[in-house]
Amino acid sequence: MRIPSGVTDQFIYFVALDPVTGDRETGLTTFTVYRSRNGAAAAAFTTPTVNETDATNMPGVYELLLDEDMTIAAGNDSEAMSFHITQASMLPVTREIEVYRIKLTAGNTLDVTATGGGGIDWANVENPTTALDLSGTDIQLVDTVTTYTGNTPQTADHTAGIADVPTVAEFNARTLVAASYFDPAADAVATVTTLTNKTGFSLVSTGLDLVLVSSTFVAALIAGVWDRVLTGATHNIATSAGRRLRGIQEFQGYEGGAIWIDTVNGTAGTTDFENGTVENPVDSIADANTLAASLGIAVFKILPGSSLTFAASQTNQAFMGVDHNWTLALGGQSIDGTSIIGATVSGIATNTAGAQFFMDCMMGAVTLPGDTHVLRSGISGTQTLGEAGDYFYDACHSGIAGTSTPVWDFGAALNASNLNVRHYSGGIEIANMGAGTGTYNMSLEGHGQLVIAASCSATSNLSRRGAWKVTDNAGGAVTQTLDDNTQNIADVLVDTGTTIPGTITTLQSDTDDIQTRLPAALVSGKMDSDMTAISGDTTAADRLEAVMDATFIGQVNAGTPTTTAFIVDGTGLVDATDDHYKGRLITFTTGALAGQQTDVTASDGTTKIFTVTALTEAPADNDFFNMT
Repeated sequence: MRIPSGVTDQFIYFVALDPVTGDRETGLTTFTVYRSRNGAAAAAFTTPTVNETDATNMPGVYELLLDEDMTIAAGNDSEAMSFHITQASMLPVTREIEVYRIKLTAGNTLDVTATGGGGIDWANVENPTTALDLSGTDIQLVDTVTTYTGNTPQTADHTAGIADVPTVAEFNARTLVAASYFDPAADAVATVTTLTNKTGFSLVSTGLDLVLVSSTFVAALIAGVWDRVLTGATHNIATSAGRRLRGIQEFQGYEGGAIWIDTVNGTAGTTDFENGTVENPVDSIADANTLAASLGIAVFKILPGSSLTFAASQTNQAFMGVDHNWTLALGGQSIDGTSIIGATVSGIATNTAGAQFFMDCMMGAVTLPGDTHVLRSGISGTQTLGEAGDYFYDACHSGIAGTSTPVWDFGAALNASNLNVRHYSGGIEIANMGAGTGTYNMSLEGHGQLVIAASCSATSNLSRRGAWKVTDNAGGAVTQTLDDNTQNIADVLVDTGTTIPGTITTLQSDTDDIQTRLPAALVSGKMDSDMTAISGDTTAADRLEAVMDATFIGQVNAGTPTTTAFIVDGTGLVDATDDHYKGRLITFTTGALAGQQTDVTASDGTTKIFTVTALTEAPADNDFFNMT
C-alpha cells in the first residue's frame, strides 16, 4: 500500500486470528500498535484508532488509522513503514506500507521505456557548457523545443536576462518554477523548432545554457512512467523499485503479514521486500529468520513439501503450513510462545517461559518442554516429557494402526508432573510414571486401549474417564480413579468375569442332570406319578392307593337340587343297583357347600338321585364333591 507523505486519514486492514484455533476473532478492543519508519526504532502509537469493519459480513477484519509519524524525512522520495499490531486474544499482525512524495524529485536518471523512447541525464544537464552526446538514442519530443542563448543573469524580478540552471538543492526542494529561470519575452530566442522522433544525433552547442521543455511534455513524461503497466517482462530487475511495485501489485508482497518459505522451489536471499515474499519465497529458515528480524515479522508461511530444521531459538512466532504437507525437526531449540500448525514434527525442543502450541500436526518421536499444548493432532511416536511441568493433549488420536500404541514417557528422573489427555481416541501407553520424586498425576478421557508399563511405580495417580481396555503391567502400582459411569462399567465387567460365569456353570450342570433324569420319569410322554413308598414305607403307599381307589369324584348334575336330594354324575358312579352307595360320605369341594360333609341315605340306580342327610342349603348345578 502506498500513501503520500503527510496524509493522516488513511486506513490499513488486517485480520485477527485466534492464536490457538486460527479462527477469525470478532469484538476485539484495546490494541497495542508499534511503528517503525525507514529503519527507526519501534515506537508505540499514542492513541491507536482501530475499528472493527463488520463483524457479521467481514468477521475478523479490522482497520487501523495511520495518523502518526506519516511525514518522511527531507531529501527522501520514499520510505518503508512497518506496523506491528497485538492484542491479547489474537496472533500478532505486521503490515507494511510505502510513504512517498507526490512530486517529482531529483535523481541520477529518469527513464522512459522503449515505447517512450528517451532518457535525460540530470548530472550532465547540470553543466550547461558540456556537450550532450545522444548518438544512437531515440528521443521522442512531443512538443515545441525553444532554445535560448546568452549568458545574461536572470534579474530578481525575472524581467531580463537568461535563466540560470536550477541547483541540486532546488531540485530536491521541488521548488522549480519555469518563470523563475527564463523569460521568453526578454531573452533572445535562437531557434524555435518542432521536432519528432530523431535517431543518431548529438546536441553539441558552445554556450548552450538550457534546453527547456514545455509543461505538456513534462506531464506526458511523468504519465508515461506512472501509467506504465508493470509486468514481469519489463519490471523484473532484482532489487529495483519497479519489480517491488510489481510484487505488491500482483502478490501483495508479504501476504498475511508473513515470511514465506519453500525449501523445494524457493530461492536464497535476505533483501527486504525482495525475498521471502509470496511470489519469491526463501529456501531456508536461516534466510527467513534474517528477514523476520529486519522487518519485525513473527509469522512464517510454509509451502507444501518443505522441510525445516530449527537451528536457532524460535520464540513468540507462528509457523503455519499452507497445507499439512511439511516437516519440522525441532533441533533442540527453544520454542517459547511459538505455535506450529500442520507439520509432521520430530526432535527435541526446550523453553524457559511461556506456552507452546502444536495444532493439526502429526507428532512423531519428540521431547517437549513443560506447558506444551498439542491440539487436534495424531500421535505416531514416543512423546517424552522433557522436564517437570504441565502437559496438555486435547482432541488427539493414535497414529499407529493395529494393536500397537504410542508411548508417553515421563522419563527416568522427571519428578512431579501433570499430563492431561482429553478427548483421546486409540491406544496409549504410559511409561516411567512415578520414576522420579514427587507425585505424578494424569487425566485420561476418551476411549481405546490403555497400557500401564512395568516401569510405572507408586506416587502415581491416574484419573480415567471413558471406555478403556486396560493392561496393567505395573501390578496396580498406579492408583486409578474412575468416574461413576466408568466405575459402574468396571463393576459389571468384574461381575461378568467372575460371579456370573460361576452361576452359569452351576445352572448348566443342573440342567444337564434334569435332562438326563427327566426322560426316564416319563411314561408315554407324561410324568409317571406311581409312588412306591411314603417316607420309605411301601405298606403306607399301598394303603394310600387303596383309599384313593375307593374314593369317587362326583358332580351335581342339572335338575332341581334340594338340601336332601340331587342328581349326581361322576366317573365310577356306574352301578345301577338301588342303594348301592347308601352309607357313603360326601364332602363338597366347590360352591357354597365347599368343605361340608353329609352321608348318603339312599341312591337310585336308574335316576342317579342321591338322598342325603339334610345340608344347610341346596347345592348348585356343577358343584363337585368327593365320596368315600
